[in-house]
Amino acid sequence: MSGGEAVDGIGREGDELTLCEGDRRLLHRPRRVGRKEAGLHGRMIGRLDRQDGARWSALASLALAMALSMTTWFSASAVLPALRTLWSLDSGMSALLTVSVQLGFVTGALVSAITNLSDRMPARWVFIGSCLGAAVVNGLVAVASGVETALPLRFLTGVFVAGIYPPALKIMATHF
Repeated sequence: MSGGEAVDGIGREGDELTLCEGDRRLLHRPRRVGRKEAGLHGRMIGRLDRQDGARWSALASLALAMALSMTTWFSASAVLPALRTLWSLDSGMSALLTVSVQLGFVTGALVSAITNLSDRMPARWVFIGSCLGAAVVNGLVAVASGVETALPLRFLTGVFVAGIYPPALKIMATHF
């Protein structure tokens, strides 16, 4: 075989495949580099390490944002004993505060899937909007005058929470 033909679809015969430090991807190097060019290659490895660090930083930020925004799901359950006393709730109405979030989540997930929301809009916009929406609506529960106001707010919390997890996974899949 001559040096210009492909071998197993990877490259030409005689080409090298190099595994760079800090990066597990194979990089195709079509020719051998001399000592002078090796310094440039070393700088490229440093650049890859910085990019890799930025990706991990983005993943950590995304995970933290998801964890904090998903806590809105359980916030009313955490203060339910106080709400029972404050609003004189029986066990059925207390359960509705939790169930309304789940119903809102199912509704939000269906609407998001039917409208293909994360593919029509940038996933980060959907994620940020949903996080902010869940935070605002959940915060309004704290100033609600009673269960009649709190139930629709908890339902909306579930709708917004449905826009947090799937777009976050899409964002993560594009970075990793």
